[in-house]
Amino acid sequence: MRFFRQKYKDRRGRTRESSKVYGQFRDHAERVRRLPLYTDEKASREAGRKIEKLISLKLAGAEPDADLTRWLSSMDAPLRNCLAKIGLLDAGRIEAARPLPDHLNDWQAALLAKGTSEQQAKQATARARRVLVKECAFKHYGDVTPGAVRDCLAKLREPKVSEVNGKLVEKPGLSAQTSNHILTACRSFCIWMVREGRALSNPLACLTPLSEKVVRQDQRHARRMESAATVARFIATTAAQPTRWGMTGTERALLYRLAVETGLRAGELADLTRLHFRLDATTPHVAIHDGGTKNGREADVPLLPGMIELLKAHTANMLPNAQVFSMPAKWDVSNMFYEDLEAAGIAHCDTAGRFFDFHALRHCTGTYLGERGVDAKIIQDIMRHADLRTTQRYLRATVVAKRAEVLRTFPSMTAATAVREATTDAPAECVGVEIEKAQQKAKTPGASDVTASKDKGLDE
Repeated sequence: MRFFRQKYKDRRGRTRESSKVYGQFRDHAERVRRLPLYTDEKASREAGRKIEKLISLKLAGAEPDADLTRWLSSMDAPLRNCLAKIGLLDAGRIEAARPLPDHLNDWQAALLAKGTSEQQAKQATARARRVLVKECAFKHYGDVTPGAVRDCLAKLREPKVSEVNGKLVEKPGLSAQTSNHILTACRSFCIWMVREGRALSNPLACLTPLSEKVVRQDQRHARRMESAATVARFIATTAAQPTRWGMTGTERALLYRLAVETGLRAGELADLTRLHFRLDATTPHVAIHDGGTKNGREADVPLLPGMIELLKAHTANMLPNAQVFSMPAKWDVSNMFYEDLEAAGIAHCDTAGRFFDFHALRHCTGTYLGERGVDAKIIQDIMRHADLRTTQRYLRATVVAKRAEVLRTFPSMTAATAVREATTDAPAECVGVEIEKAQQKAKTPGASDVTASKDKGLDE
């Protein structure tokens, strides 16, 4: 490639040189090309070497390597358009060179277009943007490297020390579970880039989430379940409580009972309208067909007979599109629930650090079904779990109880019981001799010491 500055005549007829360095070369079609590069000669020569490498790869039918891909993504738009015009770059390369935030916005729009809920689409995009744009400061997709993302997540998991009111306070970093969620969002974004033809490879394909063991050890909000009698007492106590957070005690009690009997989440319950309830159907149920579930899928949740009459009375004078429960904001639901727990004398956090919150009612649903011997696959269908392993977490208490029941048949290791069982199995004359020996030994003081000394003498 030949480098030079273009000479031209100004308005006064004086000879001038262009501010940019030009590069002259033969492209993949053996045509002579002249392209304006950069004002700096060193940067222009480096660009010339990259262009020559791009031409050789084009002739060989090979794809650009990682280094060349990063350079193509970070180059100026005029030069990139010139390379695309002469056929050295395809439309996908031009698209991939757009700023990374623009791709993330397009990904969010694509998630919404395929039916993902607005909350999930925003959450996934925010997680990917936090690491890729804010923390790692990647400007283009070609800048994304697995090592930088891995190190960034490790740093975010470290505890941070900050000063509060003149005192140093250590705040925990990201939990292992949140770190996995962020990594999943970043990888999903890269997969979408490849699927859309905006990129040739997924640079984060080699990264794997933290193991389940690490996630369990780093659990920040462990939940517990309460017995059916305790939950029933809690609901009855709540019904007699005054209005809190815009909901009467009776309405809150109905909300908690519906949550534990159906396994519906707080967000799903908040979106329920009168139209969602099929109370006069052959099998009365809650029909969520508008993407109001967590995974966006349709759900038909059956109702227990006692709940049907309560819901008919509660929704009798409501308009079809009226919300059934006037629930407060997301975080206030937790505060409301904790206040009702306190009124019922139930601790929201036990001595082991396990919480009983609104979502724990859903844990109770799965646990109660498991205690009654319901098959795990049926529980999975009722709870609407995508993975059976999630359902099996609710069955641990039941499994432990069954193990304990089986182990009760294990032979006793207590000394007195073992002697009694052994003598029971022996012949009658032997039993009498053994009992007589045991009684004689008990009456003779220090008999064991005498025997021991005799044995010792024989050994010597």
